[in-house]
Amino acid sequence: MSEAYQRPGRILLVEDNEQSRVMMAAFYKRRGFEVIEADNAESAVQHVPNADIVISDIEQPNSKGGYGLLSYVRENYPSIPVILMSGRGVEREKAQGAVAFFPKPFSSIEVLEDMLLAMPAHLTPTQHLKQTQTPPQA
Repeated sequence: MSEAYQRPGRILLVEDNEQSRVMMAAFYKRRGFEVIEADNAESAVQHVPNADIVISDIEQPNSKGGYGLLSYVRENYPSIPVILMSGRGVEREKAQGAVAFFPKPFSSIEVLEDMLLAMPAHLTPTQHLKQTQTPPQA
């Protein structure tokens, strides 16, 4: 019995601090995930349909921020899980619908654990893939 083709999970990482975003993206890429980077909620919106999970900073200068992005995802793509992070805490009412919240600084391993629990089972890091069949052609 052959296994169906699996693809790596795609993370949409939204962080306005470039150094933090680059470090987090490198961490997840090394673990086999595809990472789509955005520096604010407005630029992230176009990538949401291609993401399997969204990890977003709450505070983003000159942006609707993580809460606005969470609302957009919940309304338009309710099956895509959202993880929020912030250095200033969280307003629980506004964070309704997020699968997790992480105060900064945090360990990327902690986020990875919650992300793996929230991500659909057929999406896995590439180093764990068993591709016994050719991927579907577009």
